[in-house]
Amino acid sequence: YSIIGGKLTTHRALARDCMKRLRRRLGIERKSPSADRALPGALANDDRDLLLEELASAYGSATATRLWQTYGGMSRGLHDRIARDAELKNRLSLESDLIVGELVYAIESEHARTLVDLLQRRTMAGLQPDFGKRSAPLAADWLVRLGVWDKARAEEEVTAYRRFARRYAVPSP
Repeated sequence: YSIIGGKLTTHRALARDCMKRLRRRLGIERKSPSADRALPGALANDDRDLLLEELASAYGSATATRLWQTYGGMSRGLHDRIARDAELKNRLSLESDLIVGELVYAIESEHARTLVDLLQRRTMAGLQPDFGKRSAPLAADWLVRLGVWDKARAEEEVTAYRRFARRYAVPSP
């Protein structure tokens, strides 16, 4: 049996359906050991509130809410990573809510490799009205500044991001 596709929000239902078929085929009767487990990043209300307070103290309440909505309880790991390097607390730009540390965290902890992945799937900056096209060169510049990418790689990534945006007919800013 194989499961292809799906997302975090559907992984448990997909696995349950697959295991149900396997158990039936193998003649095994057993309840799923993960049926009652919280999803990754889920926190109890009190723990969530404490984390939101800590994030708000560090980044402001609007950013804290965005971090929680994007990363859930895993925003703790992001915050801890940013705390180790003060430069990572910078915003991508004065107009951006994106924290530079989100880029580094996505590369180090979420295995992001491309600007498309960083902006569209990890940080959600690509969900902005401009599709993240203003953020793309800024993010690439920051990754060069931090020594993650060299200038040539950054230029390739920005070009690839713009090509990706054109595929979806996003007008230029």
